[in-house]
Amino acid sequence: YYIVPLMSFLIDVSWYSLVALVLSSARPRSVYLRMKRKIDIVTATVLGALGLRLIATSLSK
Repeated sequence: YYIVPLMSFLIDVSWYSLVALVLSSARPRSVYLRMKRKIDIVTATVLGALGLRLIATSLSK
């Protein structure tokens, strides 16, 4: 029963370490900063659509 939280912790630490390592380099950071607004818009649109779907599903019951 202890393995699931441990694996979750290790996956999270690995992911955030990888992101920090990648974004500490100049080229990937500049690409990310250039695309940041577009990424934010796409993410907001997807999350908004999922939220509307959730509302519609709960109202139809």
